[in-house]
Amino acid sequence: MADRPITSWSVRELAHAVASAELSPVELAEAFLERAERAEPVVRAFAHLDPELVRRQAERAAAEVVAGRWRGPLHGVPIGVKDIVDTADMPTRYGSPVWPDIHPARDAAVVRRLREAGAVVFGKNTTQEFAVGIACAPTANPWDPRRVAGGSSGGSAAAVAARECAASVGSDTGGSIRIPAAFCGVVGLRPTGDRVPHDGVWPASPTLDRVGPIARTVDDTELLFRCLAGLPSTSDFPVRGLAGVRIGVVTDWLAESDDDVRDVVAEAIGLLGRAGARLVEVTAPAMDLVGPAYRGVALHEVAAAHRAGAARGLLDHNPAILGAVAVGGGVDERALSAARDAVARIGRAWDALFTGHGLRLLLSPTVPFTACTPVDLPVLEMRAGSLTIPLSLSGLPVVSQPVGFANGLPVGMQWIGPRGADLELLAAARAYEGLTDWHTAEPPVG
Repeated sequence: MADRPITSWSVRELAHAVASAELSPVELAEAFLERAERAEPVVRAFAHLDPELVRRQAERAAAEVVAGRWRGPLHGVPIGVKDIVDTADMPTRYGSPVWPDIHPARDAAVVRRLREAGAVVFGKNTTQEFAVGIACAPTANPWDPRRVAGGSSGGSAAAVAARECAASVGSDTGGSIRIPAAFCGVVGLRPTGDRVPHDGVWPASPTLDRVGPIARTVDDTELLFRCLAGLPSTSDFPVRGLAGVRIGVVTDWLAESDDDVRDVVAEAIGLLGRAGARLVEVTAPAMDLVGPAYRGVALHEVAAAHRAGAARGLLDHNPAILGAVAVGGGVDERALSAARDAVARIGRAWDALFTGHGLRLLLSPTVPFTACTPVDLPVLEMRAGSLTIPLSLSGLPVVSQPVGFANGLPVGMQWIGPRGADLELLAAARAYEGLTDWHTAEPPVG
């Protein structure tokens, strides 16, 4: 590790260094603050970053280590949180340029768990306003600042990719963890159901919202997921082989992707086949239900949250939310009931895909194209969620991980598991990660 800057160490490496007194949390904080100072003028991944608050947290964490109270593998590690997650010592702005700063009286449940684990809550990462959309301006992609970082958890993914924090907490409604993870070349998990509590997190669409981790490696993602979900941590996550494991490949989604993305993901899938996985071609089920289900549930819930603000003219600057209010506001009780029935049918169809083919896991591209420019975004925005929204509606856990590059930009692949199989999903992604070194690549920014 000595040949790499501290900010490039994994969370587990940082934790080991803190536990063994090789490094103090104060040294970690200063290293990441210095990195953020260099990268932020370009990446702009933080809505709020208070160096003195970071230092005070790090000093407390260091004092606990000296006193023999090491709290576990996040102790002293700088972790960002998306700016829709309440923090008692930092304002929450919801990514809005016009909404007044909110000063929450208490931390969100996930932030309390971070603090209980000894983590340093490093700052608030940028988000698309009220977590609706995928541009996440003004955040830039660390691999090419002319391109978007994705959203709505774009600041979380960009900060992790740029090594400005060791990991971050994001949220995912229709792809808001997975899309920026794919665009920025990091790992992001959309967990099953309510494995991670939502208390104190802005509800974009309560039915579909999930809170989850974003990190550079699968191992780090699992460390953070265990903390957020209140699961016991372990000293090590052994790599399990995939030999003989039946994995479905969603071939129609592969075919719908741009050539460069398809080639990279196909190579990753081929590598798994050569490692002994038994690959089975499948087709995404119930796709005819996706549009009506998403409009009827997600957009209806977004409209309910923002109808009053739109009526007062507070959202005139945001066509995405105004569009959601216009569409979702027209959903009556009968249409809402039909949409909720469609969501249930989509979930059953994906469950049947596993059982009908005897599959343990599924694979697909995360996004059918690489990170685009803001100019191209209006044409591509609907397509960006074409492979993530159906899985949000399915209720299944999904992890996106980097599997290569196309024209210098990261490409992500989705692992999809049966509901509740979050840890098995992460174990499979870790097995792939052990065959490659994509997760070690450093972006040019900073």
